[in-house]
Amino acid sequence: MEEEIEGVICLPRAELEAYSRSLLGDRRAFNRVIVALARSGEKSAYERIADILSFAPIETGDGGGFTSADKREPKGKRFIDLFISCCKAELYPESEYVSVIIAVKYAKPGGELHSWREGAEAYLTAMAKADFEFVASLMDKYDKKFAWYDILLRVDRARAIDRLTDRLLNEKYFDKPSARTALNGCTELVGTLIELFGVSDAATRVKIARILLIFKNDHTAGEFIKEKRETDPSKTVRAVLSCASLRRITDAVKFLENLMMTGEGITYAEFKEIERGEVGDAFCAAADRLFFGGETNGAIITLLYSNGRFYDTSDKHVKIKDENMIFVLHPIDMERLCPELIGLEIEQPFLQVRRPVFYPSADGSSSSRLEGTMITRKSFDINFKNSGFAFAADGPSGGKTAVISIGEYALSIECGIPPSCDTVDAGVITFYRSGDLVKNNRSIFIKSAHPIFASNIPSVIFSELMYAVNKLFNCV
Repeated sequence: MEEEIEGVICLPRAELEAYSRSLLGDRRAFNRVIVALARSGEKSAYERIADILSFAPIETGDGGGFTSADKREPKGKRFIDLFISCCKAELYPESEYVSVIIAVKYAKPGGELHSWREGAEAYLTAMAKADFEFVASLMDKYDKKFAWYDILLRVDRARAIDRLTDRLLNEKYFDKPSARTALNGCTELVGTLIELFGVSDAATRVKIARILLIFKNDHTAGEFIKEKRETDPSKTVRAVLSCASLRRITDAVKFLENLMMTGEGITYAEFKEIERGEVGDAFCAAADRLFFGGETNGAIITLLYSNGRFYDTSDKHVKIKDENMIFVLHPIDMERLCPELIGLEIEQPFLQVRRPVFYPSADGSSSSRLEGTMITRKSFDINFKNSGFAFAADGPSGGKTAVISIGEYALSIECGIPPSCDTVDAGVITFYRSGDLVKNNRSIFIKSAHPIFASNIPSVIFSELMYAVNKLFNCV
């Protein structure tokens, strides 16, 4: 049977209809195929169940056998009923076949299984009304992302909230970000959590703090978070609550590269929050190929990340406290901490170990190191589009001034772009504080900003500013 099921999963859809109808002469064989696919636990097998049932006639329920499936009728409930009848005929228990019905929530859009959603929701709702705890236990087992948890909230909101909160506080190994998302909107929980926070030990307060962060936009929760971020006696609790100000990250690679470019660090507690968040998979995949600096025992050491843990360069696991800082090492940092890593042949999500480094050639507020460099207009336009530069609204006549900011500092470069010429000439580079530039809507004005000495810019940010302008003119 296993080989047959493997073959069914791999059948082209054009051949699957003929196979499905060939089973109709033997109802027992039909049932066994459906149940075998359900037992496999594979999402692709669940999709095939829905495909087979869509091709097969629907049982009339009057003992008269089968009748043609009417495609014009809502398919959800009717196909679920047929699926359940197959399972019951083979004595396959509800506690197991319900995994297929729960999987409907995760089905690919446009597929037959996805079309069962309305029927699946009605079936699970009826089950929850009849036996809340039984359905909740099935959700725990099969609904790892808590996609159907709104059913439990509708059937018995108080019990559902209490149950999920208890899991968040006391269990380790489940998808807590998804669980916290399921609680989003349950603002009545805020008062209970705040009350519980006041009588709990530090370890429990950390867990409560992470739940409270869901409600950081609620006035009561926001004020409480703001206060405890400063006054809680536990450093770990304060570090976790500092995540309330964490911006939403949509691009994990860009976020990590920006940390390196600015020299900015994040607490280990914040690192773990991102790891468990919306971009967690991409974040972990990128972090796995980078080198970090970590604050431990009052010193910064080189760290490697793998499978949710940090290791030193001797491959020894390093325990880091939640309040300690994590940095993405810049090559300038590596020159001091781990020069042996610079230039390694390693595939990374962005240049780190092989990233060009730049230092001020002389003390001053401007540089002519690229002056006279020429580039084709086409190459310049492509580079400009992908660079992060913008043109100042008050550049010199006869040309334009490109501006880029990194952290608290900025750089401008004069660009000679004659209207009838196919080349662009690089001019003088000038350094500023980002806050001194005037921004009005999308326009940037630089004439009123006072240039600053390059030596006053942190070495990492200076290097990144120069790296950006060198890329703009194809000099790296």
